[in-house]
Amino acid sequence: MSYYPLFLRLDGVKILLAGAGGVGRRKAASLLACRPAELLWLDPALSLPELERCPEFDRPEFAGGLAACPGLVYEQRQVLPEDVQGWHLVFAATGVRRVNDMLAGLCAERNILCNVVDAPTDGTFVVPAHFSHGDILLALCTGGQSPALASRLRRDLEAWFGKKYDPLLAVMGRLRPLLLSAPTCPPEQDKQTANATLIFRALVNSRLADSLADRDLAAARQVLLDILPAQLHDCIGDILHEPF
Repeated sequence: MSYYPLFLRLDGVKILLAGAGGVGRRKAASLLACRPAELLWLDPALSLPELERCPEFDRPEFAGGLAACPGLVYEQRQVLPEDVQGWHLVFAATGVRRVNDMLAGLCAERNILCNVVDAPTDGTFVVPAHFSHGDILLALCTGGQSPALASRLRRDLEAWFGKKYDPLLAVMGRLRPLLLSAPTCPPEQDKQTANATLIFRALVNSRLADSLADRDLAAARQVLLDILPAQLHDCIGDILHEPF
């Protein structure tokens, strides 16, 4: 089975999450970090104060308590068939096979995207193993065949990746609007975008990442002087300001 990789903005998305076991709590923590429009979370066993004492929510973003999370509605009860209607995403993480099967079937009938945590191929999407450093997010998937291997690969990649590219991303983020708005010759929009793309590629394939990771601002400045158009040279000081 082939999966299409996709990163979703959740600020306009309504989500149903069924289950507050270990997997359900990890799902809730990661979903709430993305500020969904609505998250209805259901579980019959745990109360909201009990959940707030779980280690998954011992993080700064939950310091105000789960009740303060925008969009979250938690109800201590069983999930019902009618709960499925009206949501964009459904996560079946109850730990009860018949309940997860029910959710998957109802979602399939209503064309609602569904993730079934204990039977990935029964749903319409899987959540890949992933890690992030700042705004860099890397995800990988084994096609639902081995989440354990995906987790192992994630750990290996995270150890290799480290934080080397965080400063480069900060610099590229400051540079992008300046470069895209800079006048070029010829001035046509498509030529301007093409020229900017070539410059972005040259920068990310240069020694700029290593210079920033080594905190060698003199070397980083020289790379920018060598690659950027002359009209942006006066902006290099701002581009390199606090990149770490």
